[in-house]
Amino acid sequence: MKRVKRLRRTREWYPEISVEPEALEYIADRRGLCCDPEAAQRREEEHALLMRWVRREMGRRLSAQERQMVELYYLEMMTLAQVARNRKVHPSTVSRTVRRSVGKLRRAARRLAGGEEPLRCAVLKAMERE
Repeated sequence: MKRVKRLRRTREWYPEISVEPEALEYIADRRGLCCDPEAAQRREEEHALLMRWVRREMGRRLSAQERQMVELYYLEMMTLAQVARNRKVHPSTVSRTVRRSVGKLRRAARRLAGGEEPLRCAVLKAMERE
């Protein structure tokens, strides 16, 4: 069998891409890679408030089966197939149940928001008031 020589890729081969600093900051902010420690702490506090609200609403609005499937899928980071095996149901049942449960939680958040205010802001305001 004949060996074919492959060209070696070097750094010079890759094109140079220039990016505006504002674009890098935007990308870092969207992905949660901020360098500012105060902003990171504020983001962690917001996340904790949001999670507290989600947990509370899950207890109020979801059945035990719905709550368990959402917890396994989102909080335990299991796949639909793993959740299905764990709960001994079909994966499509898990998919429908999770989608329906998330819809219930979204509707609860929309009721808080009331109008044009983004859902995240409305939930955070409600949790800060408590």
